Amino acid sequence: MPLIDKYLPRFQFIERHELLVKGKPKDLLDAVTLADTVDDPWVRSFIKLRELPGRLLGAFGIGRALSKRAAFGLNDFTLLGRDADREIAFGLVGRFWRFDYGLVAIEGPAQFESFTLAGVPKLVLNFRVVPLARRARRFLLRPVFFAMIEDRLFGSSRTGG
Repeated sequence: MPLIDKYLPRFQFIERHELLVKGKPKDLLDAVTLADTVDDPWVRSFIKLRELPGRLLGAFGIGRALSKRAAFGLNDFTLLGRDADREIAFGLVGRFWRFDYGLVAIEGPAQFESFTLAGVPKLVLNFRVVPLARRARRFLLRPVFFAMIEDRLFGSSRTGG
């Protein structure tokens, strides 16, 4: 069973990307876990822009949650699991629309799986390495975001798959 199905079998939002890469599957998944993987200038700029209102308010003494923390990044996610050299999954729980992301500290995969609190979404970031041919040296790296938003948040339930 894919990790994504284990940790978030029901979801209402999905975002998929594919990147054609050369390399060994193990090296590709190892690279995903490096802190500087998300240190892309565009990504960094968008995170700074997203956090700007909260940081400005904090500078004026109104809400200090962001002023005490580093910029949002992969370090905010919880490692949920790795299936050899095929995939790796990270989880995040919080009220992501808040200035400080409203993150909930999750200690590990079991706590992520069992977490249920109305109005607090769960998100899984899953990276899967897919060979293009039987003995391929080229692979598709597929990062996928799945999010589950509780029914009570929007008044309806939809199941993805």
